[in-house]
This record gives sequence, structure tokens and C-alpha cells, in this order.
Amino acid sequence: MNLLTGTVYEMKSYRTILILFMIPMFFYPSLSVAGMSDDILAAAKTGNRDQVKLLISKNANINARDESDATPLFYAVESGNTDIVKLLLKAGANVNLKYRDDFTVLMRASIHGHNDIAKLLIKSGANVNARDSKEKSVLIHAAKNGRMDIIKMLIAKNVNINARDIDGRSPVMYAAEYGYYDITKLLVSKGANIKATDNNNKTALDLARDNDHPDVATLLVKLIKQRDR
Repeated sequence: MNLLTGTVYEMKSYRTILILFMIPMFFYPSLSVAGMSDDILAAAKTGNRDQVKLLISKNANINARDESDATPLFYAVESGNTDIVKLLLKAGANVNLKYRDDFTVLMRASIHGHNDIAKLLIKSGANVNARDSKEKSVLIHAAKNGRMDIIKMLIAKNVNINARDIDGRSPVMYAAEYGYYDITKLLVSKGANIKATDNNNKTALDLARDNDHPDVATLLVKLIKQRDR
């Protein structure tokens, strides 16, 4: 075999190796980075824990986003899948990414009342004072949706109990508006300003009365009198 023949043979060998290497990429797109990102998003969205675990072991991007801007952690939190949330957090998923309208995963857990997941997120460093695009805090979302256990977790982290949104509403105003007696009482006991007014000059008492919650209104009248002594 002369030099030219040997060179051609080596080139053919390299070409064969290259083709063999590329074949899996064409027939198994999940082996590519983009493919694995799509796969872990789909697995988290459908609640496939084993697939999520497998893809994490293959170094899939755990903070990948899809066309709706969601991540695997977002889907796991949204569906209340604690096992997948644990897997993603252990692998280092970012708990403070912002999604559409500047929502965070802790806000979504608070809205849905996923207590165990909220606890995990807070333990993993979720920002308890985060605000969405309308300046609603995590505590506002919890109060608005009647999530007592999550409210207690947030208060234990010294959140701003009187944080206002773009409408000038605070957590206690939302609690009063939606008729959450025990939450209203708790927030006031922790320092909520019950005389504050929103952008429409409404107090928590006004909101309770306007939305036909006489028990909450009676409570607020009593608490106002106690504070005025």
C-alpha cells in the first residue's frame, strides 16, 4: 500500500467513524442538548419522575425553558408533584427564576396551596419577598387565596407584612375582601396596618363590608377599637 492509498484509507476510516457518531444524533434527538431540554420539560410536565431522574443523570439542562417560558421546576410546582420538585431542587434548579408576569415558583405554590412544596422552595432559598409585574408579593398571593399554612411560613421568614401592590392593596386587605377571618386576625396580630387605604381610598374594613363579610367586618371593628385605646 503506497502513501496515497494509505491516506485515502485513513480518510475513509475517519469518515466512517464520524458517520457512526452522528447516526444517534439523527435518530435519537434526545441525546442532543436541545433534545434533552425538551425531554426533561415534557417529563416534568407529565409527572414522569423516572424520566426526570434519568435526564438529570445525563446532565440535561434543569433550568431549560419552553415556548411558554416555563421550566421543569415550574411544571412540577404547578402540578404539585413534590417528588419531582425534590429531584430538581437537589440537582440545583434555580428557585428564583421569573416567569410570565414576573411570577416565581413560590408564588405559584402559594396560589395553589402546595404547602410541602412551598416549604421546600423556601428552604432552598426562594425569595419570600418577590413581587410580580403588578407588585403583588408572595404574601399577597397567599392571603388572596386563603393559604394559612403558607402565610405562617412566610411570616416566620419576616416578610414585609404591609407590602402593597399597584392597586395599593396589602395582604390584610385581600384577606378581608375575600372573607378569610382567621387570616385577617393573624395578619393584624403580626402588625398589619388595618387603617391603611388602597388607591380607591378603601380600608380592609371597607372591603369586608363591600364584599358582604360581616364576620370579618365585625372583627376589624373590634381590632380597630383595641388599637385606638
